[in-house]
Amino acid sequence: MVVSTSSKTPLVSIIAPVYGVEDYLDACVNSIVNQSYEHLEIILIDDGSPDACGELCDRWASRDSRIVSVHKENGGLSDARNYGLDRAHGEYIVCVDSDDVIEPTLVERSLDAALSHNAALVLYRFLYLNNDGKTQEDNPIAPFPAGQLCDPEKAFAYFWKGCFQNFSWSMLAERSCYEGVRFPKGRLMEDMATTYRLIQNSARIYFLDEPLYLYRVREGSILDHVNEHVCRDMLRSIQDMNYFADARYPALKNLERNWALRTAFMDATWAYGLKGKIDSKVYSQLWNSVTGQIKSDARTLGWKQMDCRNKIKMIFICAGLMPLFMRISRARSNRK
Repeated sequence: MVVSTSSKTPLVSIIAPVYGVEDYLDACVNSIVNQSYEHLEIILIDDGSPDACGELCDRWASRDSRIVSVHKENGGLSDARNYGLDRAHGEYIVCVDSDDVIEPTLVERSLDAALSHNAALVLYRFLYLNNDGKTQEDNPIAPFPAGQLCDPEKAFAYFWKGCFQNFSWSMLAERSCYEGVRFPKGRLMEDMATTYRLIQNSARIYFLDEPLYLYRVREGSILDHVNEHVCRDMLRSIQDMNYFADARYPALKNLERNWALRTAFMDATWAYGLKGKIDSKVYSQLWNSVTGQIKSDARTLGWKQMDCRNKIKMIFICAGLMPLFMRISRARSNRK
């Protein structure tokens, strides 16, 4: 897949699903319409929002001809993104969550990187945006591969090492990357089920070392209200990734299984946090499913191939020290 450089000003479609973000929508759309790159198609999808978001979308569309305001029955984030993708006309796609903010040069800088490096996918860094308006760096467990241009196999090696996270809003993608790829309707943690397929569809991936996206940390987000559905969907995504890695990149199996363990341990902390909050039988089934996945991945990987962090976490899990593990996890979190 090769990006055409025949057009110096290709149309870029920005897709923003909208639901229950009345207090944040204006800031988000304002950051989009004020992009330094102006050849945009801005698709605001009112996903049956119960507040004034639909009216705000229409108001923005009346003020800027580049904005398309569409309304649909509530179907969830994945369904709304797909609705926008099916109506997008741009040569490139950028996804934005409607409670977040993007830097004024996000499109310009990422598009320039795509054209300059003939890349189908450009991944950029992001910052956390706190309620007090202050930003905070993301802290991946391995360095972001700044300035690297690579094929999918190398990109997956970076991903499974923990150099970047698989958020759909952290990239500019050539439209063709989405061929055959849509977000799974009704599934939470939908980015995990989709982003790796975009990487696989991209012959060349470039890592732009600029924090161009501001991810708002707020009450009411999916991760602020983790439930059984979130935990089970996370588990399903781990299983899907294991299958994908075994089939496509067996040489990277150890890297991928270490990623799977790290992700499953995160899922375990979420599941354990539901203890006493959901039905005891449901909790027991969930906990056994998550820990069963951990043990399965650990057996596949083997102790010698397991990284040090995963070994430590395995000891906590196997020794039944989850309360202590939870306290340490909270203390190490920079956003709690």
